[in-house]
Amino acid sequence: MKKKIISMVLAVAMSTLMIIPTYAVSPVESTFSNENIIIDENLASTVAALFVGSNLELEDAWTMKTGISDIELLFDGNDDVTAYCVKFYTGDKNTGYVIISADPSKPLIQEYSTGTAPVFETSQFIENELSSKSTVNNENKIVRAPVEKIYYAGSMQYSTTPDIFDSVAPVNSQNNTESQELLESNLQLLTWISESGTLKDKYPQDTTRPRLPVKHISDPLVYLKEVYPSWAFTNAGYHNIGENAIEPYDIIERNACAIYATAAIVKYHVGSRHSFTSIRDRALAIMREKSYYRGNGDYYLTNSHYRDFINTVLRYYGLGPTADNALAFAWDRGKQSISNNRPIMVNLWYAPGGNYSDHTVTAYAWTHFTANNGTSVLYRFFKVRDGDELEDARYVYMDTGALYPWYITII
Repeated sequence: MKKKIISMVLAVAMSTLMIIPTYAVSPVESTFSNENIIIDENLASTVAALFVGSNLELEDAWTMKTGISDIELLFDGNDDVTAYCVKFYTGDKNTGYVIISADPSKPLIQEYSTGTAPVFETSQFIENELSSKSTVNNENKIVRAPVEKIYYAGSMQYSTTPDIFDSVAPVNSQNNTESQELLESNLQLLTWISESGTLKDKYPQDTTRPRLPVKHISDPLVYLKEVYPSWAFTNAGYHNIGENAIEPYDIIERNACAIYATAAIVKYHVGSRHSFTSIRDRALAIMREKSYYRGNGDYYLTNSHYRDFINTVLRYYGLGPTADNALAFAWDRGKQSISNNRPIMVNLWYAPGGNYSDHTVTAYAWTHFTANNGTSVLYRFFKVRDGDELEDARYVYMDTGALYPWYITII
């Protein structure tokens, strides 16, 4: 008996499921071209994490504290891995999943959900798929065989046997040119991720555990030599807008780091026309007028409200630029912005060098180093003001392989 796909009843029940055609990301120039790149669990989980990070403003279930709880392999009719189901959690709740294709010639993001379990974990799927595999034991009780593999034939099409491929016709609505463009775009993204760094640990279970020392970094080279004592490092470039570009500021109000960082960058753009104190006070007042202000002196700004708040402050001061957030290619975009003498806001869940947790800092310089370890990895740092007036500016280590998300806001 051939296995059938899950009924439309289940599809309707999972109304929160969203399917998208491809991983939406701006192309970047790459000096590498690798048409034989293999999408393994590590690379797939990194793509999924980048996708989650790029949708923080759109999906309330995902936050800077969202982590990967598990990765499930999905198979094709030849028992080869065809996709990965990357599952997420936020706090003590499961917050959906992202299906990543193992074939770079196909859309990398096959489907995703922020509020439901994967189809193959639903009770209806289990009842439907495993009923024929059930046996009756000596006690007259139904015993189901364990599921060894999940076969994936495309969005919402799962089975516990490869028979599903006998009843599912391949779908390809793209012509040869579109297919080649998709492949090249995916390879460019995957190559960039491979070069920049992937999630080194598959399942970041403990998001409070720093992977590298949390000590404040006043000199990146000293820090690197302490962490990797057997390596020699060479500076591969830097740019500093100016040590006085962002004046030190001391955060007084509760959870007001993003408000102060906004004020610091606005101060940079308006120059001597306004003092930092007056801009800060105006930004705090604007926050209190917003519907998302928590009240009781709590100025926490969620990811989904960054653009609205910052753009309101910019409009108040008659500034033309608007806020733009990025997680994908965040280092490249942040580096470019600083090189063009435009400071940025860096929103961190964790980054070595600050002992921060869910904190926003203001970056005005970047530097990176190469090591004699036989790789092309760059060890990258932003120099920041972090809201501690009593401390000199410090560096944060922007390691893309860290388990903790970060993104930037360019103004």
